[in-house]
Amino acid sequence: MRKGANMERELVKMFKEIGWGAIRISGSGKMDNAPDIIAGRPRQLLIIECKSSKKDIIYIKQEEVLNVINYAAKFGGEPWYGIRFNNHSWRFIPAQELLNDTKIVKGQGIDFEMLTLKDRKTM
Repeated sequence: MRKGANMERELVKMFKEIGWGAIRISGSGKMDNAPDIIAGRPRQLLIIECKSSKKDIIYIKQEEVLNVINYAAKFGGEPWYGIRFNNHSWRFIPAQELLNDTKIVKGQGIDFEMLTLKDRKTM
């Protein structure tokens, strides 16, 4: 649990360092299916569920993916998964991509720079 919270704090710090607003929702896994992080800037709001692993693969339950998508819809934000494998940098996957295949492998998704790119189209 502590490792996951530290990873989430690291990601919030990364957003703040580039001038975004970001908050970590404490106890998010237990509270009303809340996501781990909400981050945003004018005209862009990201709802992020974070996962980390020592292994090379992470499996996500489809029900959890739907929860992230539904929660993001309540805020009018983009639903994302933030993934961090040991000794690797953060990667981000749109939650909709995980509806059909809930297996995540190392290197999948986009990096932090691409996620926060000003002209990135909503994926």
